[in-house]
Amino acid sequence: MSIFGRYQFIALTKRFLTTKAITTELKLSDNCVRRLQAILKDPSEKLRVFVEGGGCSGFQYKFTVESNKEATKEEDLIIERDGVQVVVDKDSLELLKGSIIDYQEELIKASFRIVNNPNAEQGCSCASAFVSGSIRAVNRGRRLTNLPTRAAITLTESAVHRVKEILTAKPDAIGLRIGVRQRGCNGLSYTLDYANEKKKMDEEVSQDGVKLLIDPKAQLSLLGTEMDFVRDKLSSEFIFNNPNIKGTCGCGESFNV
Repeated sequence: MSIFGRYQFIALTKRFLTTKAITTELKLSDNCVRRLQAILKDPSEKLRVFVEGGGCSGFQYKFTVESNKEATKEEDLIIERDGVQVVVDKDSLELLKGSIIDYQEELIKASFRIVNNPNAEQGCSCASAFVSGSIRAVNRGRRLTNLPTRAAITLTESAVHRVKEILTAKPDAIGLRIGVRQRGCNGLSYTLDYANEKKKMDEEVSQDGVKLLIDPKAQLSLLGTEMDFVRDKLSSEFIFNNPNIKGTCGCGESFNV
């Protein structure tokens, strides 16, 4: 083999090894693996995790699903476990080494998250920037419902359907309780929990066969809010379109009024 041919062979070998390299510097939790097995029906599909600038603390985590038909970058590394694959580029891996990709299901939201990141010297308290918060607070102006706005809160059809699903799994609950707490980067964030009884100062909202109880501390900040529910392949969450919001954190979880 000529010198030129030898160097060409080495270059091609390096490229192949780089593209197909397996890394153990990023772990997948059991919940993450189970969720990927459920949503990645096509063997060519894989989850990509990467870090980009933004959020409340400089960086934020992002997740997408892609297939082998899409161009694979030379710097990509692969994490494999129990028949599923996660792809990460080298630059992102430097910020993710030692972390765990988890899938967390809460009453309010279910999503993939990065946990136990030893490289994060300071993280956003929403856990989205160095992902996503428990509930997204937005002020998008246009409402999806045409119900009167005198009610403290109205629900979209999607939100009503999801609340019914949640309450079916908890037959002893009379509804859901919405509250606020001091949390996040911008002052307040929403909470959502099962309600087994109506407390003295709770405000009750009934719509389309579902019942919401609003904690006294949340009543003024929620006045005129529309509650929506969105779902995609990677996550699902309640979104509060709140006309009272003056500002939100970069992750969209916390807000001020």
